[in-house]
Amino acid sequence: MCALLAYPLWKDIFSKRMCFLYVDNEGTKFSLMKRSSENHAVDVMAQIFAEVETHVRTLCWLARVSSFSNIADAPSRGDCSLSKQLKFHDVSLETTRCLDSICTAMEAKLGREAGRAKPKV
Repeated sequence: MCALLAYPLWKDIFSKRMCFLYVDNEGTKFSLMKRSSENHAVDVMAQIFAEVETHVRTLCWLARVSSFSNIADAPSRGDCSLSKQLKFHDVSLETTRCLDSICTAMEAKLGREAGRAKPKV
């Protein structure tokens, strides 16, 4: 989800550039690289990621980063002390708007695809 949020939040920075995106697990990395997943919800997120990447006109290199080296690990666990010390800009409100847009897109895709899905027998 963070990969999906990064593009709309910082599209002016990413637009028409090649960039690196570090994720914290192999499953996420490979789902975004393949633009698909066996998990239906992750599959839709990977598809939206590809669409947003194209819309922003960027090309992203995906790599895994360990928790020890991941600057986002502490904030994801509620510890924002380093972020505050480094004077990072709080994008909570913008993130909420982007998340709402992404969820709406996911609902639309899941609804369309769920209607076409064949029941497993």
